[in-house]
Amino acid sequence: MTKEPTAKRRSPLEDYLWPIFVAACGNCCVACKATGVPLQRGHVQRHADSGPATLENLMPLCAQCNGKNNKSFNMSDTRPVDWRSSFLKLLAQNLRLKLIVNRGVHPSPQNDKGVQGVDQQNSLHSKEVVGWDAVIFETNSELYTPIPGRPSLVPLAETLATEGFRIISGGTDTHLMLVDVFSKGMFGSEAEKALGEAAITVNKNAIPFDTNPPMKPSGIRVGSPALTTRGMKEAEMRQVGRWIAEALFNRTEAAVLAKVRKQVLELAEAFPLYPERRAKAQVEVRA
Repeated sequence: MTKEPTAKRRSPLEDYLWPIFVAACGNCCVACKATGVPLQRGHVQRHADSGPATLENLMPLCAQCNGKNNKSFNMSDTRPVDWRSSFLKLLAQNLRLKLIVNRGVHPSPQNDKGVQGVDQQNSLHSKEVVGWDAVIFETNSELYTPIPGRPSLVPLAETLATEGFRIISGGTDTHLMLVDVFSKGMFGSEAEKALGEAAITVNKNAIPFDTNPPMKPSGIRVGSPALTTRGMKEAEMRQVGRWIAEALFNRTEAAVLAKVRKQVLELAEAFPLYPERRAKAQVEVRA
């Protein structure tokens, strides 16, 4: 009776995920810290010693360290302590980029270095939601691309430029843009605070060659996802741009900020989140 060959145990990562995992582990052999060398899929506990075929057991190793691992001993887990969060963060950025490229919203950055993305922890879940949107909604759907043919933030960027603000790089072809406010006599922190009082959320952000301190940078970062998620289109984007300019030019005038805030909240009320749930709740209340 012949013995059936044992199936080779596969790595828990698909090939396209391996570079992301390596980057999360520091782009080096985690045992000897060698960089610039081909990395192999090593394991904390060898498969020969019943090591599980899981991500938790995977390590990027150079050929020399992986050879020692396979032949003689199990390795100490020398991966960075934050490799899990780094892997999820990079995966979310990669997913977001693949979606917008596949939908034709943004040119492929195949020859570029790195990817753009939002790095706040509270934004990571939203990128996962974007992934589910790709499954649920058709390519180039109106929900995802409310302004057909170009990124939704372009009208807002154009409006701010018309109001005299300098958009870093001259414009935007993504969902993000960086605006120089220091040239208008204010720090990014001042602009962030004034817009917050007007119910418009942005982040203070350094600009290229910024000479101001990190907590008082020269720019603000503006994004469109919070608007497009509500279904806002070009007219609303331009209106928001005008409100941003009005609030910044009158950042010390409480009455003006209060007026803008009222208008912003009225617009948000006209484009509610989850309108179908709101309608259902209203029906239930009437009943």
